[in-house]
Amino acid sequence: MWACFRAAWATQKGSNPTVVTILLSLESVFAVIAGAIILHQSMTPREYLGCVLMFLAVILAQIPLPAKAARAEK
Repeated sequence: MWACFRAAWATQKGSNPTVVTILLSLESVFAVIAGAIILHQSMTPREYLGCVLMFLAVILAQIPLPAKAARAEK
């Protein structure tokens, strides 16, 4: 278990912070999808919707808005 955390830390060390944030935020989505594929677990439409909403929320949080960009430049 410790080796997994150590490997994750080592790979994140030199990575782009935005990419790392997106991947870590989507960890639960990846876990559900992996469970469905690898363990043949079934997902309800509500769970699929939850995955889509999580994915969209994380992506939208990373898009710079014009008002936000203008404040950052000041």
